[in-house]
Amino acid sequence: MKLTKNLIVSPSTWPMLCEPAKWEYKKYGGFLENNILKKEIYTKASSNKHKMDNKELLYNSINYLNSIQFEINIDLLDFVAKKGNSLFYTEDDMSESERLQKAITIKIAETYKNIPIYLNTHADWRGRLYTNSFLFLIKVVI
Repeated sequence: MKLTKNLIVSPSTWPMLCEPAKWEYKKYGGFLENNILKKEIYTKASSNKHKMDNKELLYNSINYLNSIQFEINIDLLDFVAKKGNSLFYTEDDMSESERLQKAITIKIAETYKNIPIYLNTHADWRGRLYTNSFLFLIKVVI
């Protein structure tokens, strides 16, 4: 069975239209449903018993990053939609999964075009910060 017939893009990888919920001591932040799901602010390594001290600094950092408003970079979106990766190789050289990833990214960017967005952020057990979204066609709203 082909991947394209069973593809599911998780809503947690999409940008948010409102600012993510604030993280606080004993209060779950990030995606709005996280007050029900109760996913931690950081991922833990399953093979060890890491513990995060002074979570307040992590809360402040992630709350700040989550408050930054972005928008789709329309010039970049138009370029990628028309020319895409042709600077490096042609559409014929792309694998099916690469073409699919490009198409998904463009559709998501077109969906959010002209709308302010927020990128939900989390950390891993080492303190590295990540966004949940894979969307790269963005710029900071000033």
